[in-house]
Amino acid sequence: GCGLIQAKLLPYYATSIWLDVPLAVATKRGIARDQAGNLPWVHMWTEVWAPNEQDFYDKYSPQKHADTILSMNNTVKDLLCPCCEQALRELDSICPICNWQFDGQDTSNADEVLGGPNGDLSLSKARQIFQKNRDQADL
Repeated sequence: GCGLIQAKLLPYYATSIWLDVPLAVATKRGIARDQAGNLPWVHMWTEVWAPNEQDFYDKYSPQKHADTILSMNNTVKDLLCPCCEQALRELDSICPICNWQFDGQDTSNADEVLGGPNGDLSLSKARQIFQKNRDQADL
């Protein structure tokens, strides 16, 4: 639930991910899941859990504390480093696998050299270097 992403708990997490799903959709999915498991909790979803989620969301804006936000249109690949696709991406952090600094560059502009934290490397060039080093390590 959204109550897990709150300022006082963030120091205990390595990362936090907000799943940006409308409450009505999440509630409908939860009810369907519970009904499939023969759990009689429809009234809990509609009368307790969904209202509590909405109250917490309105009061604390947990999505503002998330390291990563996924919408219903995201895929797992959207969470991975755009260079090596091995580690989870967090804006402005450095990938522990390939050392690419997440600066917002992605496949749509991979051939451009943006400067900034990755210097004179484009994402495409960084991918080539990572693949070459990986291939040599596999020898």
